[in-house]
Amino acid sequence: LNCADVAPNVNFTVLAPDPHGFDVDGDGIGCESGPIDPAVPVEGDVVLTVPMMELGDYVSPDGDILAGWVDSLGAYVVSDTSDIVGDNLSGFYLWFDNDPTLPEDYSVTTDIVTLTYDTTYDSSVGLYYRLENDANDPTRYAATDFGMDGEIGSAYVLPNDVVEVQPYVPASEFNAGYGAINQLKVVVQGVHVWVLLNGVLQHEFDLPAGSDTDATGFAFVTYRFGNSSDETAFGFQNLVVREIP
Repeated sequence: LNCADVAPNVNFTVLAPDPHGFDVDGDGIGCESGPIDPAVPVEGDVVLTVPMMELGDYVSPDGDILAGWVDSLGAYVVSDTSDIVGDNLSGFYLWFDNDPTLPEDYSVTTDIVTLTYDTTYDSSVGLYYRLENDANDPTRYAATDFGMDGEIGSAYVLPNDVVEVQPYVPASEFNAGYGAINQLKVVVQGVHVWVLLNGVLQHEFDLPAGSDTDATGFAFVTYRFGNSSDETAFGFQNLVVREIP
């Protein structure tokens, strides 16, 4: 295979041994469509590659949310068929605790496969980062997600409040349609965050006062806001953390 064979998918994560030669410059990004914005800090070494195949299966108590590795897709797949009423929503997240061995400044990158035909904002997917947690759940974190309408935004979530730090606007680089792959990357340095989709800078912002710049936790997440499709489903093919020197 070559990049033409996998078009329009670009700027996706490539791990060794890369038998198809998608990552020609060895920076971990395959079929690059353009340079990373020079305003974004340069990433350093990979410090964590999450073993997606080993994350285990999940079934919600009502049976509406299923999650687990699917060999045929090479992805950890989350499926949600919850019946949404009014302003309610359902969702799934898998989070990773603060780890003192991880650098305080880091990036998180994941390749997300669209497995729903929804073209509205009723289905969305994204990442949590700078995540703080207690023994049971995340307590505060930054969150970035994009909907199947191609809009992307970010917020900071507190125990009793949500601060919108970047309103949802159309992404400048978005692969639409069933089976499309979009690479979401967040780069965190101190209180500043850069958000990239498919290698293109979408927005940047400062975390609100009081956020913990030592927090290294992160998560991947899906949401279902409405019933415009029978199923909200996404696959996560990679989840990689790199240091920011």
